[in-house]
Amino acid sequence: MRIRSMVLAVVSVPAALGLACGGGSGGTDGGPPAGHAVSGTIYGASAPGAASGVTVAISGGGAGATDGAGSYTIDAVAAGTWTVTPTRSGYQFSPASRSVPVSTADVTGVDFSVAATGATLTIDRPQPASTTVTIGGAPVAMIVDVTNWTSTTAPGLAIQCLIKQGTAQRAAGGYAITTECHGGAQGALPPGSCAVHAGVTASNTTSGSATLQPGSATLIVQLLQNISTVLQSVELPITLQ
Repeated sequence: MRIRSMVLAVVSVPAALGLACGGGSGGTDGGPPAGHAVSGTIYGASAPGAASGVTVAISGGGAGATDGAGSYTIDAVAAGTWTVTPTRSGYQFSPASRSVPVSTADVTGVDFSVAATGATLTIDRPQPASTTVTIGGAPVAMIVDVTNWTSTTAPGLAIQCLIKQGTAQRAAGGYAITTECHGGAQGALPPGSCAVHAGVTASNTTSGSATLQPGSATLIVQLLQNISTVLQSVELPITLQ
């Protein structure tokens, strides 16, 4: 009887130690939080400064705030499908929210566009595949986000590109909003955002004045309505070669 009691006492000691040390999973011992990060960017070329200071909340609990570049991260998001919603007083977002599935990895690219309340049509985030354009060379692919913030279809829309260099300014491509945008008619944009695919060219045979030379230049991306009315213009630095 005396030997059996000693064995039981020895066995019970490591079990008690395991409980005291918090052995096993659960995160209660100060380890890293469970879940993954959800991140993205708020783009607001049409409303300078609007992309910073935005609160981005997720329906599973938790939120993040954008920095000066419009980037945000929400940490420790559990697995599931959640709704991500940005908010800032005086501004509207497209889309208003996004459904985001989280499973076994971090989720990136949960992006939104922002404009001041009352905006009607905006372009944002022109993204050339390269900021170097060859004079007389092949077009450089570009994507331009176009947003119709109203509740009705906007007609007669087109993207126009120009290259400006000192006193020289040349046409660099023109693109009607096409049926890729929500299945709308040529030149028409239903409510919401659309990514317009375009191609930037640098040529001295196109309309314009003076002659483009190798060196620094400015790409001007304009949103037009009914050909002649410039609704918005965004400028990007490029290099000609």
